[in-house]
Formats: sequence, C-alpha cells, structure tokens
Amino acid sequence: MEAHERLGRAWRPIFDEAYQAVLAAIRDGRLPHDVDHDETEFGAAMDLPPLALQGALERLADMGLVRPGPTGTFRVSTLAPARWAQDSWALVGYLEVDMRSAMATITDQDVERYAGLVDAARRAASERDPAAMDAAMTATFAFWAEIAPNRLAARFTVRALEQLRFGLATTVPWTVWRVEGWLAASLQAARLHDVPTAERAAHVLLRLWSAFLEEAAATLGIDAQDLLIPPPIDPDEVTWAPDDLWYELLGAVRDGSLERGREYGFAELLPRFRVPSARLLPGIRRLELMGLVVAGAHGDGAIRIASPTVEDWVESQELLLGLHEQSARWSIPFLTATERAEVVARIDLAGRYAQVRDYAYPVVLTDITRYLAVHSRNRAVRASTLVGISRLVYVLEQAPRFRQWNMQDYLELVREAVETRDAEVAADAAHALSTHFDAHIAEVRAQYAAGRGHPPR
Repeated sequence: MEAHERLGRAWRPIFDEAYQAVLAAIRDGRLPHDVDHDETEFGAAMDLPPLALQGALERLADMGLVRPGPTGTFRVSTLAPARWAQDSWALVGYLEVDMRSAMATITDQDVERYAGLVDAARRAASERDPAAMDAAMTATFAFWAEIAPNRLAARFTVRALEQLRFGLATTVPWTVWRVEGWLAASLQAARLHDVPTAERAAHVLLRLWSAFLEEAAATLGIDAQDLLIPPPIDPDEVTWAPDDLWYELLGAVRDGSLERGREYGFAELLPRFRVPSARLLPGIRRLELMGLVVAGAHGDGAIRIASPTVEDWVESQELLLGLHEQSARWSIPFLTATERAEVVARIDLAGRYAQVRDYAYPVVLTDITRYLAVHSRNRAVRASTLVGISRLVYVLEQAPRFRQWNMQDYLELVREAVETRDAEVAADAAHALSTHFDAHIAEVRAQYAAGRGHPPR
C-alpha cells in the first residue's frame, strides 16, 4: 500500500485508467511508433470512451510520448535525447522531495523492504548482470515514490520514470556498476528517518547520474556532452499560457460557482464554458495538478471540485522547495550579467522586507523561485516549478501567514551562488531555505490543528 493510501489521502488522476491502458499498448507494441493511429478505431478496440481517450492522449502528449497526427489520429513518438536527459535529471530532483517527505512516515516494514531492494542491486552490481541491474536500480527509485506521502511529488516521479523507460526508441538500461554510494546512503536515510541524510543520498545519486548519461550517450552513439550540457532555452518553445478560458475556469472554482465537493460531468461543463473538449481538457488537467479538482467517483466522465486541506498546501510547499533547488541548479551557472543583477535585486528586496517584517516578503521569495525557474535550462524543471507555484498560491482559500523573518543565511548563500555562478552553493542555499520552511510548515500545521487556520470555504 502506498503511503498516501495508508494516510487516507489516496489520489487517482483524472483519466488514469485510460492513460494506463494506452501506455500499456505503447509498452507491448500494440501501438507502433511513427504510424498514424485512428482515435475512433483504437478507442473502440480498447473499449475506451472518446473523452477518456482524449484525456489520456493529452497527458501522454504533455510527456512527449504521443503527438497529434492528421485530424482524428495520433502517433506514438519519442523524445529527443537532449530532452530525455533533461527529464531524467528532473527525476533526481523529484526523488529528493519524495525522500524528504518520507522520513516522517516510513515504517519498519518499509525499511525492511528497501533493504531487500538494496541487496538485489548489490548482487546485480557484483555479478555485472545488465538486466538485473536495470530492474534493481529502477526498483530503488520507484520505492521512494511508492512510500512518499507527498502525492504530487510522487506523481511527478512516476511520470519521469515512465519517460526514462519509454521516452527513447532505443532502450537505455542502467549499466553503471559503482552504485554503492547511493545504495548505502539511501538505506541509511531510511533507517535513520533523517532528512539531511536523505538530502545527501539524493546528491550522491545526482553525481552518479552523470555516469549514467555518459553510458547512455555511448548506447545511443552520440557525444556525451549532448546529454550532460543543457541546451539554451528555445525562444520558440511552445509553453502553456493562461487565456480567457483559463481565468473563467479558475475563477469558477475559486468563487464557488463550481461548488466544492460537487461532481460535474463533462457533458455539463462543455456547454457551460462554451468550448469543445479539446479546449477544456488542458485547463482541467492544470486544475487537477493544482489540487483544485479530482477524478469523479463515476469514472472518467466526471470531475469533482476538491476541498483542499492544509496537507495539500504542505505537499505544494514541499515540492516547491525541491524545485527551487533544481531551478537554481539549472539556471544560476548560465545567467547573463544582466540576469544576475536582476536576481540580486530581488534578493536585496527580500532582505529589506524581512528587516521591516513586510508581509510582501514571501511574495518576493516566490518571485526569486519563479525567476530562476523561467531561466532554468531544464524544460521539465521549468514547467513543474511554474505549476508548483500556481498550486501553492491557489490551493487554499487564504495563504497561511509567513513568520520566518530571520533567513539571512539563505539570502547570503543564494546571493553568493548567483555572483559566483556556483550550482553547489545554490544547493546549499536551497537546503537553508528548506530548514526555514520546515519550521513554517510545522507552525501552520499547529495553527490548523488548533483551529486557528483559515477553514475551507
């Protein structure tokens, strides 16, 4: 049983059954690559309602695993090696969030199970068995997503694992044999239930990932630098942008026009918002990632307007702290002089607001994260961070009051990281930030437990 199920917080993504069915068809070859597949024909063969199939394809397209073909068709596609590598780096960042969140809830049975996975990986490494090694290492990654109480981070981890396994036309197995550092450090974190140890283990894996990508480059027959060095941000990159429909949809959830706890079928939503399903689905998916809607109880034809709790806010905050570190890692070494000056100006403003205890202080801190995300050379980190910020802003009716004024250690470290363009100092700054926000999270939880938080509408 996964941790969020043990804690009574299970979460089934919208259109998940259809998504799993299509992904299985990609895995076993029923959907060959680079062939036009008729949506109606495939949906009938798989017994998938048109709307559910459309939702599943939307989700897979966002992952880069399918793309639209001529009208009414789709193609199974693969990721370019550079994007595949970027998504794999993001996986390590998600795993760090999984591991941090799991330290509070990991059980003795979980530790015993993980010790078995570590033993299997050690055997595969000593025997130089490629198939066993690939399966064993993947199992150590998947374990942390399974036990993480942070459902959103776990979902991003699973998605990244699926992209890692199925994103390329050529399978790239794990054949880096010197993995003892990761195995020992992660098992120690599990046994100690210790957040700093978990962070160190994730950083061991981050260093190991370069070796994995070098092996992947050899398998793919390309230069390793193509996978290790992120390309500049493409100015023509197609990104999600809010439009009038999005603000109407978000507004209807926020102002109660769409009632919390009530279930709505798409047959009701489409005429209400005066758009076809292809226009509405991206907004519904984003609302789901933001924690504002969930899958309905009556299958893939409905959604339910969520009633977020303080734990949904905690998930958002934890994920965003991890993404702040990743955004810093993938932006700070590449900032221009002008961009560095713009970040420093934000850091200085945050320091002044902290000094006078201005409640705009957390807004500026969030703006620093947003700026680093927008300038991140990792596409997956960039997109996930912007979703994470939206979720943090909107998941509760009112944002909890922020009282962590004395964060000079973080501000000094992040300034040093920007001025020296040092990704490791940026990681140290992010860990300092996490320490302060862990205290903020504990304070907010206590307020809500005592009935002093802002209740749901």
